[in-house]
Amino acid sequence: MSNELVVLTQETALSVLTNQDHVKSTIEHVKEQILSMDGGSLDTKTGRKVIRSNAFKATKAKTGIKSQHVDPLIEKITGEIQPKLDTIKAIKDNFKLLGEGLDDVRKEINIDVDAIDAKIKAEEDAKIAAAKAVEDAKQYAADWEIACLLNEKIDRELAEIKSQEAKAHAEQAAQAKADQEAREKRIAEEAAAKAKADAEAATRRAIEAEHLIKQQAIQAEANRKAAEAQAAVAAEKAAEQARLAEVERRRLDDVAAAEEQAKREADKKHIGATRKAAKEALMALGIDEAMAKTIVKAIHNKAIPNVQINY
Repeated sequence: MSNELVVLTQETALSVLTNQDHVKSTIEHVKEQILSMDGGSLDTKTGRKVIRSNAFKATKAKTGIKSQHVDPLIEKITGEIQPKLDTIKAIKDNFKLLGEGLDDVRKEINIDVDAIDAKIKAEEDAKIAAAKAVEDAKQYAADWEIACLLNEKIDRELAEIKSQEAKAHAEQAAQAKADQEAREKRIAEEAAAKAKADAEAATRRAIEAEHLIKQQAIQAEANRKAAEAQAAVAAEKAAEQARLAEVERRRLDDVAAAEEQAKREADKKHIGATRKAAKEALMALGIDEAMAKTIVKAIHNKAIPNVQINY
């Protein structure tokens, strides 16, 4: 600025241009100097012409202030804070990427764990069913052995009966040989029929037991295969559910990304319109377009303390 009006040095420029009260005081000081400079007077036409000329010097000094102080200060402050702004942006972007990655890790691990749990449960159920079938088979085998023992006991009892009857017949042979022979024959036939019936019944029970054991073994094998199939279906279902969940997550991520992009575009458009209006307001005050853009940019980047744009 012209030395006749005000002296603004590199040391004082920052304190003056960042304090509204200092700026207003400087403006008042310049106004007083213009009105009090030699040759200036509001009472005469010539004096008023001198005052008008001096006032024009104040307007011209604006260019000097911009080139000597405003532009260097803005460039210096912007250069100091821009790396920090870039660092803040990098931190935010990378934290978002880290958070999404950690969420994906949790989801993927949960899917794998659920599938393994389902497979293990199905295998355990199949083992329990197979063990039960084996126990049932053992029980039927024991029943078969008991039937065989009973059959042997019946044979021994029948032999004992025959022996006792033979002894009795011998003792009574003198008295009633004919009756004894008839009775012996009848008793022998009845005993043989009973023994035969008992033996046939025991054989049937043994055959039934053997058949049941085979059926139990077949059923156990069928149960095991069914359990394995069920486990496979459960694992496949879990995998499909996991796949559908991942598809849904990606869809939601795409929707969220689209909404975020739309919001950024809207914010960008709004900020652009607001900054344009601020620039045009500065230009209306007599500031050239390049300078107005620089000031608006500095305010937007918070390079000028205590001054901000309301978006």
